[in-house]
Amino acid sequence: MRNLLNGIVPGLVLPVLMFVMLSYPSVRTQVRERIPLLVAYDLAHQLVLQIRCAESKEDGTPPNYAEILREYMSLEDHEALMGLKDLSGSPPKLDFFQDVLARFILWREGLPHDLLRVDPIDEMRRRLDALRVAHAATDAQWEKIVRMHVLDCLKYRPPDPVVAPALRRELPPSVMARGLSFCGEQIPIRRDDVRQRIENQIEYLLADLVDTTVVWLKRKERYGHVIKRILAEEGLPEEFCLLPALESGYAGTVVSPTRATGWWQFAKPTAVSSPGRSKEMDWALQVTPWRDDRTDLTLSTRSAARYLKWIRLRLSGESEPVSWLLAAAAYNAGLSKASYRTVSYGTGCYWDIKMPRETEEYVPRWVALHVIDANREFYKIEIDGIHPIDYDTIERITFTKDLPLSVVAAVAGCSVRFMREINPALQRGERSFRAGGNGRALVHTIHVPRGTKDSVLSFLKAEAYMEKDV
Repeated sequence: MRNLLNGIVPGLVLPVLMFVMLSYPSVRTQVRERIPLLVAYDLAHQLVLQIRCAESKEDGTPPNYAEILREYMSLEDHEALMGLKDLSGSPPKLDFFQDVLARFILWREGLPHDLLRVDPIDEMRRRLDALRVAHAATDAQWEKIVRMHVLDCLKYRPPDPVVAPALRRELPPSVMARGLSFCGEQIPIRRDDVRQRIENQIEYLLADLVDTTVVWLKRKERYGHVIKRILAEEGLPEEFCLLPALESGYAGTVVSPTRATGWWQFAKPTAVSSPGRSKEMDWALQVTPWRDDRTDLTLSTRSAARYLKWIRLRLSGESEPVSWLLAAAAYNAGLSKASYRTVSYGTGCYWDIKMPRETEEYVPRWVALHVIDANREFYKIEIDGIHPIDYDTIERITFTKDLPLSVVAAVAGCSVRFMREINPALQRGERSFRAGGNGRALVHTIHVPRGTKDSVLSFLKAEAYMEKDV
């Protein structure tokens, strides 16, 4: 039997290896040739999402196809896209094994799995044709709704109009005069599209989200200087101090529906792993049943800073560093999505790249929050005096026995509540820094009120909570 297997296995494996070696270059070439279609692929996908969003209304009104048509109609005459028609209309013919090999190459390159099989330009054309027909059908419905609304208005005499005070939600004149510097680069606010995107987010933050915006700015006063100090140590612009507002609202215990956790909303697989090639790029955090460093302000901020530096390095490659705005967009959308869009659009400028919808709003909202924060008087934002949080850090410490929070609080002369606020990495329900777990010693990073580090260490050694020679 063994002799039979020794004869059969090479006979099966060698043809497969030969096929892969012969087919890999040609399939890879076909993948590379279709990369210019990524722009059309992304636009077609975005068109589908916008149609679904328009059709998902629950208020009973017909979908507003006119707005979608206005946005996409010009694409049919776009010279660059029309130049890709032949490429789009002639997808390569692959047999089963070539298709499997192509899927592997697409996965490895971080490209859409169906890039070789779809016809994005034809897909956009067919959907736009269908939208024209659907728009004609919904026009009559809209006309009926408007007619009924007009008749209802005629039945009542409207009250005397009350002139509301004009709200100032555009960019301040001082910013328009001197320009807007953000993360070491000039934002092109003279461009109508860029200025409109930022002002739309200013409007959103000061109208729909004004109470939350005020809360964010108050929490920035509480925690911001700790974040800024760590960002400066890691070499990131201080504008990143505002990013946790969009991620978690400056709340370290927030957990998203996708289980991302903490100030910077790290998913667990990302939080516990990093390239580890250098200390400057090592962002790994502890996530155990006893503590979750994603909720620790100091540790998670340093980890996020290193992760952002790593993202920027990956996006830059061998060229000069890309914009920090693009790195932030990749932090939100994912490295692969940002990476292939920079290749598709042939630019590293965030404002010239169409991103997923959430990321399209994420970076302009970040810039808008910075503008509001820097011009509180102009926007009539008043923040009461907030006492900033401050503490010392004792890093990489192990204990010989469990150390209760109440004991540390008593030695440091503060409340247990404050100790828990500055040490949120302890899992809910944990009242002590555990000496060990699962048969091994645990390594802790603990925070104590400013100026009490030496007295706390002396107490821990005197009371045998840790070795005296440490």
